[in-house]
Amino acid sequence: MEQEDKTLLFEKTPIPRAVMTLSVPTIISSLVMVIYNLADTYFVGMLNDPVQNAAVTLAAPVLQPMEPMQ
Repeated sequence: MEQEDKTLLFEKTPIPRAVMTLSVPTIISSLVMVIYNLADTYFVGMLNDPVQNAAVTLAAPVLQPMEPMQ
């Protein structure tokens, strides 16, 4: 996001629209990760091994996408 766009968003955009602009991409990425984790847990759970299922649960936060620092 360019500096001019940031200034426009934070200083001149109405608050509800600015919140929606910032929150919608975050919500969508969180939903994608939840669906991925559910699918991963489902297929690993079919192995009937609680240790492997626990490994998936412990590894899930490592796989979360990190937002690039700007």
